[in-house]
Amino acid sequence: MSASGHNGPMRVLVVPDRCADLPSTQVARLVADGWSECNPEVEVDRLPMPTGDWGFVSAVTETVGGRLEPVTATDAWGRAAPCTLLVTEQDGERTVYLEASQVAGLPMAGCRELPAPLGTYGVGQLIASALDLGATRLVVGIGGLATLDGGHGAIAALAGRAAGEECDPATDLPAARARVHGVGMTVPVSTDPTLLGMQGACAGAVEDLGLTREQAQQREQEMGEYVDLARRVVPERTDLLSGAGRRMDRQPGAGAGGGLGYALALLDGILTPGPAFGGALVGLADAVGRADLVVTVTRRFDWRVLEHSVLKEVTSTAAAAARPVVVLADEIEVGKREQMSLGVNGAYALTSPDPRIAQAHGTSDLAQGLQALARRVAGTWTPPGPRDVP
Repeated sequence: MSASGHNGPMRVLVVPDRCADLPSTQVARLVADGWSECNPEVEVDRLPMPTGDWGFVSAVTETVGGRLEPVTATDAWGRAAPCTLLVTEQDGERTVYLEASQVAGLPMAGCRELPAPLGTYGVGQLIASALDLGATRLVVGIGGLATLDGGHGAIAALAGRAAGEECDPATDLPAARARVHGVGMTVPVSTDPTLLGMQGACAGAVEDLGLTREQAQQREQEMGEYVDLARRVVPERTDLLSGAGRRMDRQPGAGAGGGLGYALALLDGILTPGPAFGGALVGLADAVGRADLVVTVTRRFDWRVLEHSVLKEVTSTAAAAARPVVVLADEIEVGKREQMSLGVNGAYALTSPDPRIAQAHGTSDLAQGLQALARRVAGTWTPPGPRDVP
């Protein structure tokens, strides 16, 4: 009998995050295929995590199902972008899932201008398309975006402005709020920065978008002025326990997507940690309980992924079910003793930590490397059992 209490072959659960430009659905397939190639006797289940990041809609579709609706929006660089919305129906409620990365994701940026000139305008168009489909609930996934506009573009689009037309929060915020009034909005964020400050969206843009520190400081000042105006237009929420006002710009996740999280909070969207949202949506706890071994994947295994990440969600869930966890990563910067304290039973690196190699590491090489690494690790953790000899 296996560790999960069932008879039959060993069960491996693959629960990855996205890895560079590879969405979690593709990462899950690559690792599962590599594992099965090494040991076809093992049952390998895939559970890609929809955290709000690149590939959010495809991950939800693979695990939840629903109807896909093709739409077109303007991407962050002014081009027509084919996008997909996911529509689900249950108990009279029509939920539409959409993904900000489809119009403004960092994997789309390539050599184009950063921050992207049209910002989050296309996200507003996607929300409008979802409303046109009769959505009673919206789920807007936010991951790493090539934007730093505080969500101005999305608000302008919902207020009916043309692409590239400057947003006036004093008039556009009320119009955008009226457009989404009565529709519940959940906003899974794959990262949790606040809007302003040392850990905010503008500070993070130095590394993520290549801004100079001077440019980031200028954007911080502009964002602060935007917050002051928005606080006069949109009343702050009241904390039910203390009765004090809750600053929306200080919520974890308000700085996600270059401040898109803040804009959606102004539209009464509920910001929620993407890994926890994804885990609940796909039934992570039940899936882990049925497995004998859990495999997760992250691009870089360092201390930054320990507070708000798929790895954190997976290890804590596996610890509660007493299941071993194996981590596959492009780079590993956490020592074995620390790994054990986190509930990680083994961590395996894909590439050399040499930054020149990492810089040259393309998507196709990454895909091949992940599958090969999975084959190698499978030989250690699920060696083939004895075969009957006639």
